[in-house]
Amino acid sequence: MRTHAAAGMALVLGCFSSLALAAPGEYWEITNKIEMQGMSMPGMTQKVCVPKGGEKDPRNSADKDCEVTDMKASGNKSSWKMRCNKNGEVMTGSGEMSATPDRTEGTISFSSAKTGSMTMNFVNKRVGGACDSDEMKKKAEAQMAAINKVQAKSCDAAKSSRDWLNISPMVLGKGAPCADRKDQFCEIMRRDSGRDVDLYFALKKGDASVSRECGLSLDAAKKSICKSVDANNADFRKQMGGGMGSFYKQQLRAECPAEMKTYAEASRKRYCEGRGFTEKQQMSLAN
Repeated sequence: MRTHAAAGMALVLGCFSSLALAAPGEYWEITNKIEMQGMSMPGMTQKVCVPKGGEKDPRNSADKDCEVTDMKASGNKSSWKMRCNKNGEVMTGSGEMSATPDRTEGTISFSSAKTGSMTMNFVNKRVGGACDSDEMKKKAEAQMAAINKVQAKSCDAAKSSRDWLNISPMVLGKGAPCADRKDQFCEIMRRDSGRDVDLYFALKKGDASVSRECGLSLDAAKKSICKSVDANNADFRKQMGGGMGSFYKQQLRAECPAEMKTYAEASRKRYCEGRGFTEKQQMSLAN
């Protein structure tokens, strides 16, 4: 969960990491704070060059992967909608901001199928001083390169197939920090999607980018999962006995009705016969 949240936080920061316009500007102090899935990233403050007059326009802080639409302004307040596609991860959201000549503040809310909902609060203060926004853009790109290097360490930490799925935004897509791991990532997805119930349902309810990028057939994975529904399959029984067992059973009844019916009957017999043997054994020992 922490890895997943970190990926989402990085995605939001990436959408506001560089300036869209190259023009004479002035310095502003920008502070962003992100909250997501109960986690909070400490406020990040940096000095950036904003094109003159552009501090009230969110398009000046959204990078090429984000599209700003439906902009509205009334007095010193403005609102807008956004859609970002960062390395295959699509996020939609909205923002609102109030502004004075020397200060802007507001909130941007985002959501995506994989990372859930997140909120970024920002406060921008005018510092003053002439600057070249094109130069600042290059610095921002260098900062993102450094962030990508840190993110790449998450790929080294991935152990289970779910770990890998959680960091898919950092693996898939052009320019992704872990793009060189795509073959390894896809091999794990294809290998485990037909035998790991948890992974199968995560892939099914997520967006289609993983299946598309890896050439993964969820229909084939479903057939393999249904085939594994067997009371004699120790690995399957272990998955059903975990903390999410009840949820998976409910989902599998819809996916594999015939197999789950057979599994339920076999499990009932095993439980009852095993219990009967234990009671007889205890009575024998008691006598």
